[in-house]
Amino acid sequence: MSMIRYSNNKEKFLYNKARMLVASQVHEIESKQYKQGEFSYTVFDLAGMVVYTSDKNDYKKGEFINIKEILQSDKSFYEKNNKQIKVSFVLLSEGKVDKFAVFIIPREKILKRTEIENLFYLFAPIICGIIFVILILIAVSIYMKHHVLDPMLEINQSSKAIIEGDYDIPVARARGNRLLHNEVAELSYGFELMREQLKEKREKEKQLKRSQKELISCISHDLKTPISTIKAYSEGLRDGVSNTEEKRKKYVEVIIRKTHVITKMINDLSEHSNAELNELKIVKSECYLDAYLKKIMLELKLLVEHHGIIFEYQCNAANIMVSMDRSRISQVIYNLIENSIKYTNYENGKIKITVFYLETENKIAFSVMDNGSGISLEDIPYVFNKFYRAEKSRSMSIPGSGLGLSICKYIVEAHGGDIKCKSNPVAGAEFIFTIDI
Repeated sequence: MSMIRYSNNKEKFLYNKARMLVASQVHEIESKQYKQGEFSYTVFDLAGMVVYTSDKNDYKKGEFINIKEILQSDKSFYEKNNKQIKVSFVLLSEGKVDKFAVFIIPREKILKRTEIENLFYLFAPIICGIIFVILILIAVSIYMKHHVLDPMLEINQSSKAIIEGDYDIPVARARGNRLLHNEVAELSYGFELMREQLKEKREKEKQLKRSQKELISCISHDLKTPISTIKAYSEGLRDGVSNTEEKRKKYVEVIIRKTHVITKMINDLSEHSNAELNELKIVKSECYLDAYLKKIMLELKLLVEHHGIIFEYQCNAANIMVSMDRSRISQVIYNLIENSIKYTNYENGKIKITVFYLETENKIAFSVMDNGSGISLEDIPYVFNKFYRAEKSRSMSIPGSGLGLSICKYIVEAHGGDIKCKSNPVAGAEFIFTIDI
């Protein structure tokens, strides 16, 4: 529409502007002041005789011309003189038409710029508008690609990988969207959280399956020895190998002892399964430390001295109120004492328990030290792993499930503490654990 409007109104616009440019010269001509001005012109009377003409025109003074032809501005004139504009004026004298004046004005003087420049200035707003719209569309496309299409593509790829069992393809865009500025960012962030949780559950499931396999393998291996012993001694009783009362009594004692070993292994297995499933109950209650220690140390003293081992106990903590599960903490202490008994020489064996208060950490610490065979330095980092048996310090001939220290670690950590091991192959081993007050 602008092009059509421009084409239709161009000549009219140029004609009107040309009349304005020569208005001052027309006033001079009406006053009979004929002189060379900025623009060339021709003045002729009603008969068509040239009264005055500028040097630039083809007409001569006194020459007669066709009035209609010179006054008329038709299409043929503009086609032949496309660089000029012809403007005609009627000159009045005492209110009557006296003469005519015709000006020939170059178009460049009117417009003061080229046709191409005119078109440019005419269509510049439209072009700028189009460019602006294109830039907006490009910006929107980039934004949509970066914030919508790319995250959706990553979600699609990650979801396909999850379906195939691969949980390791993250939605990277979710990590950059700390400020969730749109719904797609929230979707990406939520999907990434879901993927990580699924991955954790998958890893935990794999770990549980591995634990189950290890459990079955280790328990089946460890049960073979006591069961074989029970079977052998039972067959001895059946076949009359134990032909005296004393032998029969020894056979029965061995069977009972091995039965206790199996029972202990089964109990450890149950405790371990509950710990793996976070179902090992920890019921804390408040109690005075002295009252608790007095009772349990008496029981431990009888147990240790029963095996011909010297028992020592020292408490460097005040009688304070402690919140703990007494049965579970007793289980930890008994387990550590039983381990010390297994690896301590009965002839000159010695086990010492020390209880002290850690003021800076506001914790109670328990130390169980023996002078047994100790644990090698390369085995210490793994002693709390389930089913772990050190090559040197843990002979396969010594009964046990390999779960005791793992269960101890679970119980201690449930009380807000930690457990560690120190060892010297010459001086024995020391286990220290802490609990929150």
